[in-house]
Amino acid sequence: MTRHTKMTATTLDDRLAAAFTDGATSDTVAALIQEAESAARAAGDAAEQAVSRLRERLTQVQAAEEDDRRRAAYEEARAERELRTQGRHPRGRAC
Repeated sequence: MTRHTKMTATTLDDRLAAAFTDGATSDTVAALIQEAESAARAAGDAAEQAVSRLRERLTQVQAAEEDDRRRAAYEEARAERELRTQGRHPRGRAC
């Protein structure tokens, strides 16, 4: 296998692994460093975007949970009020 054949890997992981073989050249390793740094920055940007979207989603979910809690409390109070207007105590006792 020639040096060129060893360095024609298709994925970044393959090229990184090939950089540690005997067929690696300094030019190839230097170019790979730049590529890996660019990939790391891109991954960092993607991770930051994911965290930002997750924070927005957390706010939405928390608001929905609070709405559900308030709706349940309202429904309970409304049912109790209706029972009282009918002259019944919500816990089975007379008012």
